[in-house]
Amino acid sequence: VKEVAETIRDIDEEWMRQRYFAIPAADYDHPLCEDDFGYTWGWFENVQALYQKAAAAGRAMIFTVDQ
Repeated sequence: VKEVAETIRDIDEEWMRQRYFAIPAADYDHPLCEDDFGYTWGWFENVQALYQKAAAAGRAMIFTVDQ
């Protein structure tokens, strides 16, 4: 958790935006647009905060995703 928290701590919106809009459209299930980027960025900020909080508390974490 500590390593992930440190790694993602400095990812900012501009860094994420550049990479988001570089995704080949054929490889993404939704249109690449500002609305979808805003949704993606908002949830990433939540993940950043979650990892920072867990790292500060010395906690372990299991994180899974499913669509």
